[in-house]
Amino acid sequence: MVIFPGGVVRGRYRPVVVSLVILINALVYVYTSMNSSKPLLSSSEDSFYKYGFIPYYLFTDPYEGAMRVFTSMFIHADVIHILFNMYFLWLFGSRLEGFIGHSKTLLLYLLSGLTAVLFHVAFTPIGGYDALAIPAVGASGAISGVLGAYLLTLPRTRLVMCWFFLLVPFCFALSAEVFMIIWFIQQVVYGYLRLGGVAYFAHVGGFVMGLLLAPLVTRRAIKPGLTPEILRYIERVLVEQRIIPRSRGVSPLTKSLLILLLLGISGSFIYASLTTRSTTIYVSSVSATRLDRGDTQSDQVVLALTRQGLVVSTSQQENVRIVVNRLAAANLVYNPKLANTNESVRCPPYYMEVEILGVRVPVCLNMTSSYDDLGILVESSGTMVTRSVEILPSGAARLGEPLVLGYNMASSRIPRAEYNLSYLCLISASVSVLAMISVVASRGAVFYTREDLLGQYL
Repeated sequence: MVIFPGGVVRGRYRPVVVSLVILINALVYVYTSMNSSKPLLSSSEDSFYKYGFIPYYLFTDPYEGAMRVFTSMFIHADVIHILFNMYFLWLFGSRLEGFIGHSKTLLLYLLSGLTAVLFHVAFTPIGGYDALAIPAVGASGAISGVLGAYLLTLPRTRLVMCWFFLLVPFCFALSAEVFMIIWFIQQVVYGYLRLGGVAYFAHVGGFVMGLLLAPLVTRRAIKPGLTPEILRYIERVLVEQRIIPRSRGVSPLTKSLLILLLLGISGSFIYASLTTRSTTIYVSSVSATRLDRGDTQSDQVVLALTRQGLVVSTSQQENVRIVVNRLAAANLVYNPKLANTNESVRCPPYYMEVEILGVRVPVCLNMTSSYDDLGILVESSGTMVTRSVEILPSGAARLGEPLVLGYNMASSRIPRAEYNLSYLCLISASVSVLAMISVVASRGAVFYTREDLLGQYL
């Protein structure tokens, strides 16, 4: 799918802020991609962990977490990621900035990015606690805020959408209102379906903040020397004489859909706020070495003890992932029967088989470990003899090569993380409710500028 502008929309201001944001994103992408295995085609994995937003930092190191909120907004995974983001920012942001001005555009962009992070973190009780340890990168959340404000401000602007079937384009015109409501519904649905790889509720959060801020950033551009009362009189006369069209906002159907979606989102966050208070969250530092190669990898994973059981986040580091997955499958990361105990096992005779991706995998352990009062593994070290699991092109899994891994694992509980997460859920619900008020009150925008005094917009 490709979106093109369907008409010229002129405003009073040049898109200085949008141009500057695009330039900064491009320069940062060049910098982060130069150290990757595919320069200019993708950013390095190290840049994700160094500058990306990792949610649990908000609870363990608030300063680091706050800094990463901003740095992550300028990091992109690959060239496709940044090209699409910057194109959408230019397509909608440059038009919107033409009407609302530079300072309001910057305010909208930054606040939407912050709200995107808020929704992304608050959604973890619903979407999965493993997201607390996964780096989130990209300007999509901030750009989504631009789309939300654009929807309530310039819903009647025209766009051209093209779908490609067997490389043959099929194009048709539609309004920004239709495109954006479809796009927003997709983000909400995909988020609840937990489709991997994309932080959909970060998009939702940015868009909701855009809806909320729209009435504030799109106030009428008043010409010097004319009071609001005179302007309202001029508008009424010109509308009655049919010289300019009446101010038209989004349709009642679009308003109804937005309100229903926002009601569902706010309700979900209230439910998440109540359920997450019974969750205990740990951060575990894991170091794993392949003893045959001397290849050492380190990472941090999140352990969330919920009413349904233990949730263990994944890791992009293969050695770490193998160790954690096998310990968790063997009930050695969480086991209430081992609460307040110290364990020591040797191989042989300690041998077991665990199920990984539907495959029975052998595991032989030499380890010493200790557990807290809940039965969570708080400290462990040793060696593991196992085998990898290979994914075939068909999607089936089978046993791979033999592995001998040495590891160290230390877990610590994050104090009051469950309550802080609950508060973030309530804040997200409140933002959604306030956005509903903006949607109900929206009526479109009429701009009094030199170019648009006699017309609303094309």
